[in-house]
Amino acid sequence: MLEIFPRAKSLGLYKNGKSLSDKAHVSAAVIFRGSGSDAQILSCRRTEPDHLKGGWEFAGGGVDSHDDETPLEAVHREIKEELTVEIDVLHYLVGPNPDGTWILTDTKVLHAHISVIKPNQEIKLEPQHDTYEWLDLDNAETAVKWLEPDIPILRAAIEWIKANS
Repeated sequence: MLEIFPRAKSLGLYKNGKSLSDKAHVSAAVIFRGSGSDAQILSCRRTEPDHLKGGWEFAGGGVDSHDDETPLEAVHREIKEELTVEIDVLHYLVGPNPDGTWILTDTKVLHAHISVIKPNQEIKLEPQHDTYEWLDLDNAETAVKWLEPDIPILRAAIEWIKANS
């Protein structure tokens, strides 16, 4: 089974799979396809809210703390809702925060899950995004206008994909 919070758990920052942080948690899938020099990463363009509209990001959404949802459960649910596909999570991309998350805003942190789409599925976008692009790893950072918080995640994900695909 995928170990979701290796560093955070060892530091005692999670209890029963839940962060002890007071920030809202978002869970996103860094989806890729292919391998080696042919690998590509998925980027989706936001339609809402207005301050994010037109920016490119990794698909995902909020972890539902009221239902005791884990970040792993949330990423599966969110990708099914937003892209209408199921994913296999291959790796939890540990971020720079002490709990292994990535900074999104002053009030939100992100859990990044490197993933692939399960076979024989086609992306069908729901209203949160109006288009998507498969980007070659070598020019992924400049091919679209990424939302600023996603850029460090993109860089780390590209390194992982190149080393492990």
